[in-house]
Amino acid sequence: MSLYKIQIIQTHFYFDRAAQQRARCLGYKKAKKFDYIPKITPKKFEKNIIEKDKIELEISKLKEDIVNTTVKLSEALSDEVFQLQSQKKAFLKERDYYKSRLERINRSIKNKVNSNNF
Repeated sequence: MSLYKIQIIQTHFYFDRAAQQRARCLGYKKAKKFDYIPKITPKKFEKNIIEKDKIELEISKLKEDIVNTTVKLSEALSDEVFQLQSQKKAFLKERDYYKSRLERINRSIKNKVNSNNF
């Protein structure tokens, strides 16, 4: 490829980039004209940055509160579940006691009825 062809290709590339830049600039100007892009002064930009930082800080605090509340709830639920399990264990023991007692009574009645029949 000759040097002349390379220069033509480079020139065409630069003109193409310049046309793209002009199109972008024209699009930007039209968007500002129709208020699609708001006009922001440096002072307003700084205020927006400060407000954004405040909002981010508030969001992070809310996230921490949610995590802390979740931890407290899980601890409370764990304690309550432990108490309920202990209560269940006690009720099961009591049920087994009365169940075995009922079986003994039934056996003794059955034995007395059988012994009286003969």
